[in-house]
Amino acid sequence: MLGRLSASSSMAEQRTLNPQVLGSNPRGRTLAFLALVTMENVDWLTFAQSEPHFSAMISARFKANEHHVLATLRRDGSPRLSGTNVYFSEHLRIGMMAESRRVSDLRHDPRCAVHSATLDPELREGDAKLDCLAHEIGRDEAKKWLQSLGRPSETALAFEMRIARATLTQVDGDSLRIQTWDPKNGLIVLNRN
Repeated sequence: MLGRLSASSSMAEQRTLNPQVLGSNPRGRTLAFLALVTMENVDWLTFAQSEPHFSAMISARFKANEHHVLATLRRDGSPRLSGTNVYFSEHLRIGMMAESRRVSDLRHDPRCAVHSATLDPELREGDAKLDCLAHEIGRDEAKKWLQSLGRPSETALAFEMRIARATLTQVDGDSLRIQTWDPKNGLIVLNRN
């Protein structure tokens, strides 16, 4: 183990880092370690309890369409966009095939972002973005979770997405309303004309 992290926020949990999850490339391990140290993050339930109204607005945007976009970082640092499905309960989770490039991306660098599908061209309902740190869950737990969704798989993997920042962007008349939450600063609302 590389060590334990403790964040200044009482909402951020301590995490034990597993070198296997951080990847085999020493530069990648260093980048991933620094990302985990600097990004305070919480599980979905903690976020929802902290900001029930705002988290409900975020989840509503994701639940409006089952198709979402996952942004990961490739080994060379360039972004990769992939289609995905996000599932909300006590945890925010995504599943993926074990051999997918997204798995190697997240094992190398757990920083990622998930974007809701924008269905409303006027953005009145808004679009939601979550900056996350992905934490791979064990195969047995992943298998049980996927089975509960009616998507049984012997080979699929699952990741819990820990929230570092949640953003909802909406058009309100002639202004743009941007609401952003993170564990350190809480909810901040910005209106731009």
